[in-house]
Amino acid sequence: MKKKYANVKWWINSTKIETRLNSPAYHYLNSNKIEEAYKIFKLNTLVFPNSYNVWDSLGEIHIIQDDFEIAFTSYKKALSLLAPNDKSRRTTENNVNGLGYRFLIINDINKAINIFKLNTKLFPNSANVYDSLGEAYLENGNKEQAIFHYKKSLALNPNNENAKEILEERKNMVKFLNSQLAVYFETKSFFKFFRDINEISNVVITGTDRAVNFSDWI
Repeated sequence: MKKKYANVKWWINSTKIETRLNSPAYHYLNSNKIEEAYKIFKLNTLVFPNSYNVWDSLGEIHIIQDDFEIAFTSYKKALSLLAPNDKSRRTTENNVNGLGYRFLIINDINKAINIFKLNTKLFPNSANVYDSLGEAYLENGNKEQAIFHYKKSLALNPNNENAKEILEERKNMVKFLNSQLAVYFETKSFFKFFRDINEISNVVITGTDRAVNFSDWI
């Protein structure tokens, strides 16, 4: 009998229950049954308060619910349970970023921005999260914030080729527009300038390998 109870105790103290609770929660989440999923994730944090996985999962459900402050608290709790060099830290960073891109792809840009902003708070020394936030701001038409965060990303990682390309693209665009403005100022053909800018909707800027829309930067 003692052996039987010992086995039960081992099973309870293992991650088996933790996994068994998380699995149906994700099933509900994937079925868009958010409340049901939340209840199970929350229960799991009460049963396993020292588990990184359950707090990480709770953070995800709070993001889905647009509770970004509570999501931040949950993720911070999860990260506090890890060693500084634990690879799961990168897993959390990538998972949160993946959530951001999931909403960016379906054009829910404001939510994507909030998720990427959350990730910059969780991982302020990551060049990648600032690069993603810059991309979302650019997609939203906020050039000032896009440039700011691309520069922040580049400061953290000078080898970030994507940020280099975006900033160089803008630099070339501004240079091109200034040169054209000088010509039109001389001829005083302002209407012609704006007409031509509208006609040339897509151009390839020297030094880049992709088409650039003028409206991205002006």
